[in-house]
Amino acid sequence: MKTKNLLKAAFVGLFSVILSTNPVSANNYSVEDVLGYWIQKGYGRVIDVSKNEIKLYDICKVSCLPVDKFSNVEIENQLEFLAVTETSFTMKMGLNIYQYDKLDQLPDLCANSEASNKNDPMYNFESLWHTFNEQYAYFETRKIDWQAIKEKYRSKITKNTSDLELFYILEEMLTDMNDGHVSIEVPDKLRKEYTKDKKKKTKLKLKDGAKRKSVNIDRVFKDINDKYIPNHKSFHFGKILWSKIKPEVAYLRIDAMGLMANYDLGEGSSKGKAEKIYTTKMEASLNYTKDEIDGTRFIMDSIFAEFKNTESLIIDMRFNGGGFDEVALEMLRTIATTEASVFTKKARDGDGFTKINEVELTPIENSYKGDVYILTSRFTASAAEIFMMSSLVTNPNAVRIGSNTEGIFSDILEKQLPNGWSYGLSNEIYYTMEGEDLENKGVAPNHFIDYSDSGYKFILQLKTEMENGGDQAIEKALELIENKK
Repeated sequence: MKTKNLLKAAFVGLFSVILSTNPVSANNYSVEDVLGYWIQKGYGRVIDVSKNEIKLYDICKVSCLPVDKFSNVEIENQLEFLAVTETSFTMKMGLNIYQYDKLDQLPDLCANSEASNKNDPMYNFESLWHTFNEQYAYFETRKIDWQAIKEKYRSKITKNTSDLELFYILEEMLTDMNDGHVSIEVPDKLRKEYTKDKKKKTKLKLKDGAKRKSVNIDRVFKDINDKYIPNHKSFHFGKILWSKIKPEVAYLRIDAMGLMANYDLGEGSSKGKAEKIYTTKMEASLNYTKDEIDGTRFIMDSIFAEFKNTESLIIDMRFNGGGFDEVALEMLRTIATTEASVFTKKARDGDGFTKINEVELTPIENSYKGDVYILTSRFTASAAEIFMMSSLVTNPNAVRIGSNTEGIFSDILEKQLPNGWSYGLSNEIYYTMEGEDLENKGVAPNHFIDYSDSGYKFILQLKTEMENGGDQAIEKALELIENKK
């Protein structure tokens, strides 16, 4: 969801709605107090704050690119400054605390940002490589030799490299990092050209003509739902669904930590039309993250009003690829049993890191008190893992069933290339309250099921399980519930 509103939110503090419905500066600071040029510690961003507008730049050793600008009127009442001095200021944005240091002037790279070589393949490669070199947090953890990668892929590029060729090179280079939060996006026209070309190359590689066994994921989901929750309810495109397996056993499947805003999508609208309405409302929103949080609270309260007399709850997170950390934690508040600090985080800042930021969570009043069983897979990822990691503290007695989660915790730091392409990287390290970094490991289950990390094979496993009598993870949860009686 890379809309202008969300990019703006990454700077102006709209995410602070998780802590305050009306975010204001606790110390009555305003934009007038931070006029000038500033560099953000750990995120490779420069901001130019004037009386009328704020300009945002992405900077690395070889490039400085303007990525957005907006008027002070738009954001004045949504900034939350914690401290301001002549040489620095600190801003709270939801879960995050960001620090900025004063610059005497706009860096020369930024002042001359309208480079005539913005489409030069080598310049774009260098911009991306140096951004990762300065801000990526997991070279050691993922055993990545970044200098060797530069030598391998830089040699493939010349001044005559086409856009399609450059995309192939960068896509392969980033895919080799094996980090689910590393990606690159290109214009639709180039993406279509790439997809068409790749299909041709794939066909040429097929020698035996063998076909994989057909697996219809929607059919697998239907089989699971028909067996365990035939009368289930759902919310917004089926991203969250719920019912009771038995009068005393509730089931809640959450497939995303997002798309929870409680927009009116038109009664009886088709899924396609509803998605278009949602997207239009999202892009028009001045505070989309608040919409997400409010929607999450609304739907969780509605669901748990139906679950209030149940004794056990199965939460199925196996198909949840993430979304907003704030949504994940708002959901967790519904079942949390104790108020606590749930994790810490820091961002890569050159050769070091920013200050540790400790995140706390408070349960809602009358949070769920029954036994909780959480199902996970290798596709439980990102913000869904924030839910899982935090539940280790807030729900220490919850039973986790399945495989380790994927192990990608950092927020995605979004950047742009000189040619306008966008890409993302992991620049933050999250720690459990015991100080463990679970990146590339994931949150481990109490009862292990060897789910594949191949999407096709994982769904095939579930299909086979259903053909043989039932979903292994759900059956295990029901067995544990029965044995506890």
